[in-house]
Amino acid sequence: MKSLLFFMVGWFILFGGEKVLGQGGDSTRAYFIDARFHTGKILDNIPTGNSTVRPPFMAELDLGIIKNEQRVWDYANCYAKNGLALSYIDFGDAKLLGKAAGLTIFTEPHVVRSQRFLFTFRAGAGFSYLSKLYNADSNPDNIYFSQHISFLLLLNPTLYYVIHPQWRILGGVQFSHISNGGSTWPNWGINIVTANVGVSYSLHPLELKPRSRKPFTDRHLKVIAHLFGGSHTSDPTDTDPSKKRFAGGVNVGVVKPLGRVCSIGVGTEFFYDGVSKLLEEQNNKPYNTFVGSVSLQNYFFFGKILFGQQLAYYITPHHPNPDNNLYQHYLLEYRIKGPLYAGISLHAHGKVSDFVAFTTGVIF
Repeated sequence: MKSLLFFMVGWFILFGGEKVLGQGGDSTRAYFIDARFHTGKILDNIPTGNSTVRPPFMAELDLGIIKNEQRVWDYANCYAKNGLALSYIDFGDAKLLGKAAGLTIFTEPHVVRSQRFLFTFRAGAGFSYLSKLYNADSNPDNIYFSQHISFLLLLNPTLYYVIHPQWRILGGVQFSHISNGGSTWPNWGINIVTANVGVSYSLHPLELKPRSRKPFTDRHLKVIAHLFGGSHTSDPTDTDPSKKRFAGGVNVGVVKPLGRVCSIGVGTEFFYDGVSKLLEEQNNKPYNTFVGSVSLQNYFFFGKILFGQQLAYYITPHHPNPDNNLYQHYLLEYRIKGPLYAGISLHAHGKVSDFVAFTTGVIF
């Protein structure tokens, strides 16, 4: 877990975080401090008799940078703000769910710009510290959180209104997901949708003029391949505690670029899942240790960030999730050099996380 935290912080350094701290007079960079306040609804069904006392509330402080450079514009024919978001979450029930503190790295492309209005789409990933966990004796209904450090993912379309070269007001809708990625049991995780309002202040305002758009001509089919490996945790039984086993394999897709940002296609996945052996011992039924699937795949490319979503269908019988043949595979990677990427991925069945893995990818 600590190594993954260092890896994510390294992303921010690569984005240019060190320049935020050390080069305030750089005329090619604009620096921002944003404050946001959220309220909304937990999408998951809270156990009977434990509905939240009040709607969840979130306060957030963002530190961001925009690079006014041609090479940055050329990634997607738009500018993007990258940075860190610090958040505090009150889930609305101190006894059951407690509170959380979060740290995420985000990228926020400018989708539409005008003199007064700006529409962006922000995606972020990081970690949260949770104050209340599952406990069989004192907190048995908190099936959502089982370890203090968990993953935090967010998506947030935002509309800004410019009231001054240094000041903007903002409003948006955010989807947040918190879970431990299947590293411990129980691991339902939690999903929150919130409306948010706030203010953005520029420490070093710049006029970001539209640059010439390069025509997109690379529409040839591409192959995207990923190797992944991680730890899959089994559910406990009346006689056996939860156990961790290795899960990993290869994921391949053939995609067609629709533009610089988005590509869609189809693919397949083949991986080893050590939990199958545990299920055989527990249930006295056959389970395939090697699992295969086919999938619909969609990829977004935000600068050096790759965000992939896949809807997969098991093609092998006796897989570890016999009640659900569909699952999702999410990938978040950073381009290391040329066609090489590295990052993390998440397998999930509906709203329940299955397991998190480290990934390496390459595009042909």
